[in-house]
Amino acid sequence: MTKMVATNGGSSQPHHRSSADEETSLLPTSIDQKDGTASSTSSSSSLTSWIRLLTFFIASVIAGGIMPGQNEYNRLFCEAGIFRYACHDEFADSSITATLDYDASDTIGHDSDSASSCCPAQWLLIANTMNSLSMFVTFLFLLSGIMFDILGGRKCATLGCAILSVGFGILAVLLRLLGGIDHTTNNDVSINGGGGGIMIKPSVETILFAVGVLTCDIGSFFVNVAFYGFLFHLPTKQALILALSNSCFSCASFLPIVISGFIDVSGYTLPSVLLMYGVVILIGSGGVCWVTVPSLEEYHSNALIVLGLPIPRRTVKGWEGMKKQLLGAKKVLTHPDHAMFHKISMVVLAMGWVPAFVYMSMADPLGQEIFGEGGGGIGLSLGVSFLKINTLVGLLVGPACGLLVDKFQHPSDGLIEI
Repeated sequence: MTKMVATNGGSSQPHHRSSADEETSLLPTSIDQKDGTASSTSSSSSLTSWIRLLTFFIASVIAGGIMPGQNEYNRLFCEAGIFRYACHDEFADSSITATLDYDASDTIGHDSDSASSCCPAQWLLIANTMNSLSMFVTFLFLLSGIMFDILGGRKCATLGCAILSVGFGILAVLLRLLGGIDHTTNNDVSINGGGGGIMIKPSVETILFAVGVLTCDIGSFFVNVAFYGFLFHLPTKQALILALSNSCFSCASFLPIVISGFIDVSGYTLPSVLLMYGVVILIGSGGVCWVTVPSLEEYHSNALIVLGLPIPRRTVKGWEGMKKQLLGAKKVLTHPDHAMFHKISMVVLAMGWVPAFVYMSMADPLGQEIFGEGGGGIGLSLGVSFLKINTLVGLLVGPACGLLVDKFQHPSDGLIEI
């Protein structure tokens, strides 16, 4: 890369610099007013940016929502009594007695008593509901982008942590209310340590469950989009930043396994653990987001230094303003020069997500059908195995791909190399 610098004679001469200097040269430097030389603070600024980014990555993993680890969450919700009304016909018909009888030695945090109360119809209903909610919530990621433009990364991420904690609170309250209900006999019998519950209509239960799950995942999207706030703090590592924003979801798939193990060790019920988890997200991840994520002003000031010109500040006022933003996004996506590329990208991404959705929600029943109930419990532990592998992919493969793409001047070259 070549930069024109002024000599003592006033003329300009080309000055060559190595690619290793590019990142630090694009960061703010302080000017010594005494002799006009630049005393570089770029190295310390770059180090600080790296620390902030990696710290925020940990916080974003903790605030990863439900969608990444939904296969294990399905099991936890099923055992806790969500949608147990679906089992009524199976219990009433003596010819249908099959249950998801998990072996506690094959999975983490599940005892045979609680697992045996989860019937196939109940599991299937939870899995289908979670799949539908996951497909729907992906369209709401656009909302998080609009909020990023309005609030900036810092406020958007902190707000996302608050929304996420509210979602877990809704689920915890629902599970606590269901804790004393036996949907198969309508008797007031404790099945989850709740100790006396109240009757809830299936429609109300479904609505509360859907609202809780959607609130959690919307909150996680608000946190995730804050990664874009670092794009101009580490301008030569933008592919890595985008890779980390995707990898945090993969790493978050391990969290329900941790929750399950904590329940098994501590003896706490799922509602209590979800409440504690919500507090950790609100105070822990929320506090980290407020300290580490760049504010809107910081984002714009660094963009001015890197790009050499200011980027427009977007404001959205009311529904009309949001409608204008959505129409503008549609105009960009349907532009004649790029419309075909966007359509192909959408199809490829959709096809890539379909297998992931199957393993994210239906891995255990699928494994049981393929491997049978024998085979050393392989089928019944397929979901947990997938979540563990997905976590390793998020920790290793995702960041490695981002670093590889960043090594090339044109991102397409890096993608071809991958």
